[in-house]
Amino acid sequence: MAYAERIHPPLSRNMLTEELNRTRPALSRDSLPDMRESVMPALSDRLLNAPEATSAPQHHQAQRIPPRPPMPEHPTMRMVQPPMPNRTPAPTLQVPSQPMQPTVQPTPRRMPPMLMPVARGQKTALHLQESGCARIRFGFGWHANDSRCDVDASAFLLGENGRVLSDEGFVFYGQQTSSDGSVRFQPSGADDRETITVDIARIDPRIRKIVFVLTIDEALTQKLHFGMLQNVYLRILDDRDGREILSYPLGNAFENVTSMTLGELYLHQGQWKFNPVGNGVHMDLAGQCALYGVTLA
Repeated sequence: MAYAERIHPPLSRNMLTEELNRTRPALSRDSLPDMRESVMPALSDRLLNAPEATSAPQHHQAQRIPPRPPMPEHPTMRMVQPPMPNRTPAPTLQVPSQPMQPTVQPTPRRMPPMLMPVARGQKTALHLQESGCARIRFGFGWHANDSRCDVDASAFLLGENGRVLSDEGFVFYGQQTSSDGSVRFQPSGADDRETITVDIARIDPRIRKIVFVLTIDEALTQKLHFGMLQNVYLRILDDRDGREILSYPLGNAFENVTSMTLGELYLHQGQWKFNPVGNGVHMDLAGQCALYGVTLA
């Protein structure tokens, strides 16, 4: 760049026109001398006041664009989460709970009146021939405090050796009549849980004793026992009119008792008597069958 250009930078056409129009609205050839006298001083002052150029060209370095500063938050532009209104929670439907039912123990089964009670081991003659009673009914009753206790009555017809003459000498819910037809099982009675009737005239002459037993089904496997029973009894009635001949109410049994021999109807000197045994043992019905010689399939 020449020295003159550094002192007085060249004026462009636009600059010159702008300055001329500012000083004078219109120029003519005739007025050019006067314009020089009036315009040049102003142009000279402008040129003299222009910033001084650098003496040597400088190499421009690439400028890194700074990151854009974040925009200041404007009060109207701020996203303000409106406060949640204080909502009253919706009322929940209160379902009234069922009142707890009190544990009610089952009412003990009513024991019929024991009009002619006998004690354990008190052997008693029945005097059947004198009364003309040919058939008697054995009634069994109990109350189970545990509903799992399924109690069964059974009868074993025994010979001289204390064993059954055959498997048909075992009468129970699965075989309800003996081979001679003298002993019959009935699952329920009017006042008794189960009944077994004995027709004296039809008893096989070889039979000397009939044993009456109570057992609890699955007592050994389910750990059931006669301590879960109460109001256990046996009574003998005249089958014609239901008249009580004798009754045997049992006392409390022990927890290790799972079957009970209640009594024996036995023949002594041509007369039938009854012996209230009341003997409890720790065995089930299968054990009683083995004791009296019954072969189970």
